[in-house]
Amino acid sequence: MLIINGFTRVSGPGIVNEGDYAGFDTANDFGVPYIKDFSFTGYQTEFNRNAGDNFGKSSSQNVASVIAGNSFDYPSVHGNAIAAAGKGFVSTSVGAVEQGSVNLSDYKTIDLILGKQKATTIGRNNKGAEFFAFPKKLRNALTHFLDKGGDLIVSGQYVASDLRSTLGDNDAARWGEDVLGITIPDSITPTLGGQIDGMAGPLKSSLGSRRYAYSNTLNEDFYIVERPDVIIATPKADEAATFLRFSDTDAAAGLLIRDGKSRRAVMSIPFESITDENQRNQLMKELLEWIEK
Repeated sequence: MLIINGFTRVSGPGIVNEGDYAGFDTANDFGVPYIKDFSFTGYQTEFNRNAGDNFGKSSSQNVASVIAGNSFDYPSVHGNAIAAAGKGFVSTSVGAVEQGSVNLSDYKTIDLILGKQKATTIGRNNKGAEFFAFPKKLRNALTHFLDKGGDLIVSGQYVASDLRSTLGDNDAARWGEDVLGITIPDSITPTLGGQIDGMAGPLKSSLGSRRYAYSNTLNEDFYIVERPDVIIATPKADEAATFLRFSDTDAAAGLLIRDGKSRRAVMSIPFESITDENQRNQLMKELLEWIEK
């Protein structure tokens, strides 16, 4: 089994700049600190440019907080769960796949780590957008892999929405629908509860009747997952079922998809953000059992 680490994003918070309303939109996109953040005092509370000295005012509730960011060690988290299921693995990077140093056809199953990867511009945008969840060369490699019957586990907060990003290319959204088999609904209710429920579903996975907590608040152990995607399956798949739902909205957070000989488990909750190690191990075990049926 091959683990691909595609979570390389390190960036500041989202920015809003709309007329008199401006500032750092940390509630919707906190960004991704490098390893740990010691400098964040609290969420911005005043966005009105006309508020005088109060413009940009923030709370102070996080003055003494240490906040987790991208620790870059998530292949070990995924690998521990795979090993606990009695399976072996090797790991690589998206860059190695894009450069052709790794041939995906050498593997039957891939676990793709996307974390909070999404198209992002930094500073004055001199470099253009970076950190695409599915850059074109990766999409091409995965297309060949899936067409040959390869199996894929992929998890990331923006696993579907980044394919529709206005910063990306026009083919990305179509690739998500036609190849990966997922998209996002036209209207979305934000999911804020920090919990997901397992479901058995028609594919007869044993994932039902279990509630998982994921990191959706600032803390020093796990990066925050603020606004994970709601995902839906497209008609292309031979068979699809929801295996994870958000506890507060009942919307889908995980899909099991069978397309020909290929099976895919797609999660908008990053696997490594599930806070309980035993639950991560059990989830990985059951996903691998379904894939190997």
